[in-house]
Amino acid sequence: PDDVRRPEWQGAAAVKDAGERKEQEEDQEGDGEEDVVDEQMDGAGRLYNAEIVNDTVFEELHMHADQVNEVQRAWAAFLRAAETNEAAGDALCAALFDSSPQIQTLFKSPRAVFAMRLLDALGGAVKSLSDPRILKQSVETLAFQHLQVEVTVPRVAMFRDALADLLVSEIGSQCQEVAINGFRTLLNYIGGAIVYVRRTYSDRFRII
Repeated sequence: PDDVRRPEWQGAAAVKDAGERKEQEEDQEGDGEEDVVDEQMDGAGRLYNAEIVNDTVFEELHMHADQVNEVQRAWAAFLRAAETNEAAGDALCAALFDSSPQIQTLFKSPRAVFAMRLLDALGGAVKSLSDPRILKQSVETLAFQHLQVEVTVPRVAMFRDALADLLVSEIGSQCQEVAINGFRTLLNYIGGAIVYVRRTYSDRFRII
């Protein structure tokens, strides 16, 4: 009957079971949230990621806000470590040209000029990461400025690896994995866009 009292041990067991079920549900919810964060952190969407240079499309790069913050913090740490913009630009050039002397032949500007242009371009891209529309516009402008430069996917990958390795070596423990993956994703995005625009529009400009 409903009015018959259950033994205390049965009541305690029921409470324990309910508590365990609640903990399992919370763990499952937590795992789901972590999966979502991991997906957002690892690749900034399906089009662009830290490993593959996508030169088949040119769309906006949407990166999770936490990853954007980490990339921007890592870049700021790199600039502080270099102490001056000139030193930062020269470090970028050295890393790039040492990784492949062939790359140096692609650019006709004096090294000091190229170094500052490279620093400004990367700094502007890092700053614009939080605004995909502005980032796409600035990368598109950069791509059209490099129509005559023979940028290829293998060269973009070499460029990416050299600069990402430099960032890690310069700031060490301040560079979290999520930051370096975000930086590599950004470099893949820029390089892929340059290849895409060059392939799509360079022939049309030659005709004009």
